[in-house]
Amino acid sequence: MPQVSKITKSSSISASPVEPSAPSALGTFTSPPTPSPPEPAPSSTPEPWSSLSDYPQLTTSKSSSNTSSQYSDFPSKCAVVMEHLNEMLGRGPKGPIWPSAINDPPRKLLLAAPVLQVVNSDMVKDCFLFLFNNIFIVAKPIIQDPDAFLKLMKPNPLDRKSVIKNVVLLRNLWFSGELKSLSHAQFANDANQAIMSLFNNLRQADDPVALAQLLFCTPEIDRAQLSDYLSSRTSHVILKHYLDVFGFTGVRMDKVLHIFLQTMNVPTHATQGASPLDILLDSFASQWYDANGKQVAYDKDLAYSDIYASIYRKPLSQARHPSSNGPIEITVTFKCTLPSHLTYKVQSEPVVIRIPQADPNFTIKLFGHNLAFELPVLSFAKSSEASFRVTGTLFSLTTLLMLHSGSNALLYAGLPPSWPISVEHAFMRNTFQITLLNHTNAL
Repeated sequence: MPQVSKITKSSSISASPVEPSAPSALGTFTSPPTPSPPEPAPSSTPEPWSSLSDYPQLTTSKSSSNTSSQYSDFPSKCAVVMEHLNEMLGRGPKGPIWPSAINDPPRKLLLAAPVLQVVNSDMVKDCFLFLFNNIFIVAKPIIQDPDAFLKLMKPNPLDRKSVIKNVVLLRNLWFSGELKSLSHAQFANDANQAIMSLFNNLRQADDPVALAQLLFCTPEIDRAQLSDYLSSRTSHVILKHYLDVFGFTGVRMDKVLHIFLQTMNVPTHATQGASPLDILLDSFASQWYDANGKQVAYDKDLAYSDIYASIYRKPLSQARHPSSNGPIEITVTFKCTLPSHLTYKVQSEPVVIRIPQADPNFTIKLFGHNLAFELPVLSFAKSSEASFRVTGTLFSLTTLLMLHSGSNALLYAGLPPSWPISVEHAFMRNTFQITLLNHTNAL
């Protein structure tokens, strides 16, 4: 299922709801500083009974026929139930069933907490989450006295009445996140077989989005095999999602093209009559234009021409072939990791990048839409360490891109070409995402 949007900040909770009328998604939740104001009526949130109109009404003849056949044996069943109920009640509070039912109920409340549902960057809604030992409930509080929130002694959240919006059985609740393992040796020999084995071992259906993220986030993967796999006609969807991970929005085409090709070692043989380089560049141009078409004054055909013009203006470098001779790869490490979340207009902590020794022929250039960098170009000419700070200038989910530059650029590995960053309000620092499937198991 799609990656969405998590309890930890890299995964999400997915579930199949009990009620078919439950909304398909809830969004992101965070612990509330203060309750939000009352919602105007009428509410756009569907009520539990709103789906009743989706079902056709039975005719009189069909209804009476079904009713008579369905409930014909009810008198005998009711008599048995009432007999057992009278027997239980007749035993009184000292009967064997009452202490166990009262002291050890089958359904126990484990945790209840008020949260804020993040609708968008400017709107939140009050919600309650209830975790029982067998079900998970999402509820919406009913605001009966708006003036109560203006008083110094605010009402206890658990004393408020709520409307149940979603009920999920815990056995249908699971964590989903990125795929974690891929056999590098098997991928180098046969990429398709390695990917098939991965999903078979996980007992999971093919997920193009998760697979593209895994291929993107595996720096030690065979780049020649990766290029051959992505340039095949059967991998068109995977290539599209792989390009989406880079985050092209607001970044110049030539800069992103250099970053993209540094993750590839393009094969020279033709694939089904087409050049692998042409397949990769055509898909790249299409994805870049889809992300930036509203910000540029030319059409997609001109975007294709600009790509080839960029190649002629400046030679492009690509990842080294695994079998190539020469110096061994040098690993780049982070002394302080990249941030995944930024508070709006608040500078991040220093991000420190380290290489084994100083190298005047290696630099890292930083790019990012709606991101401001204290040092946009990191030089290692005099030191083996370089650091920068980044500030988010707009509420958004954006991407930090890193371009290797210099004559020794291709010797360095271990640095991600891009990194997703969410720019948020201060109160959204502790967030997780819940995804609920509807009655057809769709998002």
